[in-house]
Amino acid sequence: MLKTFIAVTALSLAIATGASAATVTVDATANSSTGGIGMNTGFAVLAGQSYKVTAALTDTWDLGVGNNIPHPRVTNADGLIAYVGGWTQGGLNALYGTLVGTINGAGNFFALGTNTTFVAATSGTLFLYNFDSNSGDNGGEIEATISAVPVPAAGLLLIGALGGLAALRRRKAV
Repeated sequence: MLKTFIAVTALSLAIATGASAATVTVDATANSSTGGIGMNTGFAVLAGQSYKVTAALTDTWDLGVGNNIPHPRVTNADGLIAYVGGWTQGGLNALYGTLVGTINGAGNFFALGTNTTFVAATSGTLFLYNFDSNSGDNGGEIEATISAVPVPAAGLLLIGALGGLAALRRRKAV
C-alpha cells in the first residue's frame, strides 16, 4: 500500500505542475476583429478553469501601415493609449490594438493584453484577435502564449495523502 500512496502522491504532483501551454502568432490584419478572422489557437479551455495569456511588451503591431499619419500607431498587445475611448465591438470597449479573445470564435470579446489571467466562461477553443476597426491598414504580428493555471498543489497533495492513508488503514485492517 505504500507503493499506492507514493503513486497517488506522484500523480498529484504531476497534475499540479503539468499545465499545458501553447504559443501562437496573431496577425494584425488576418486576425483583426473587423475584416479578419480569429486566430484559432487550438487551445481547449474548460468552463471555470483559469488561464494565463502573455505577450512580450516589446512585441508590436502597426494599426496604420502606409498612411501618412503624423504620429505612429504602433502598439503592443495592451493597445493604443493615445486614442482615448477606444473601440467598441462584440460587447467590449477596449483600446485599438488590444489583444482580445473569444471562446469558439463566437460570443463577446474579452480583453487580454500583454499579461492577463482569466476564467473561462464556457468550454471550447480559444480564438485571439487584434481589436481594431479597420484591418486594411494593419501590419505586423504578436506572439501570444496561453497556459492553464495549475490547480494549487497543496490541495492535490492533500487528496493524495488522504488516499494513501486510507489505503494503509485498509491494509492494516485486513
